[in-house]
Amino acid sequence: MPSTELTGSHVPKALVCGPVRAWHVVFLYVVIFVVTAMASVKLTATADPEWQLAWSSLLCQTITALLVALITLIVPELRRSVGTLFGPGRTPLTVTDALLYLALMLTWAYGAYRILFTFPLLHWNPGLSSLLGYYDHFPAVGAVFLLFWSMSTGLVAPFAEELVFRGYLQNLWHARRGLWLAVVLSAICFGLPHMQFAVFATVAGVFLSLVYLKFGSLCPGMLLHGLYNLIAAPYLLGHVFAEKRVGDFASLSNWIPELILTAAFFPLLYVFWRRFRPHT
Repeated sequence: MPSTELTGSHVPKALVCGPVRAWHVVFLYVVIFVVTAMASVKLTATADPEWQLAWSSLLCQTITALLVALITLIVPELRRSVGTLFGPGRTPLTVTDALLYLALMLTWAYGAYRILFTFPLLHWNPGLSSLLGYYDHFPAVGAVFLLFWSMSTGLVAPFAEELVFRGYLQNLWHARRGLWLAVVLSAICFGLPHMQFAVFATVAGVFLSLVYLKFGSLCPGMLLHGLYNLIAAPYLLGHVFAEKRVGDFASLSNWIPELILTAAFFPLLYVFWRRFRPHT
């Protein structure tokens, strides 16, 4: 049963007082993820190579979101929790909140994450560069590719991911395992489907968990999640940091922009924590 500390934290009673458990959600999401990933690859096999990847991503995310919505409608506990999860929350999202979150995420993505994680890996094995999203010459993409990619990462993915990982998993674990274990476990589950970018996404999941805890509604997190994905997409702002030759991986002198952003990340992390830390 949920503890009394959940009274003011917008945890849906219909969700945590019913028979649904976190492992049920994890199992269903894994099945959905595997099936939709395989189906999207098969269905887009004959698509135009110029936008095949983006079309496959959009199809995968859309099918996932539809299946998550369908399961939500079918399962009574999930259906009755929707009003609380998407409610107005305890406080409105401000411009300052949004700018702080985006600044923190950008300095994490293009600064601290790259210096603390990808630089050591690439220094050790430059052959991992393409796997981690680096190119000697970044491939050109067309308008159709950008449209599909933006719809996938900016609109569809944030809906399903915030609902499953923050809305369902975090709340279910919060009720039965405590706040911080819930934040960590939901963040790990969010990170794992991002494959080779799991470390980056897990930390991002912690930030999104704090956003949800501050506002008590999924709507601000979905908006911020989508905005970040649009701004930082590898085919937009990410392009600036993704072009590195193999020889650039050997010395930190070739990572000056990343070092500057890393220096900015830690003060921003402190400010973000002061503003978003949970009080329950």
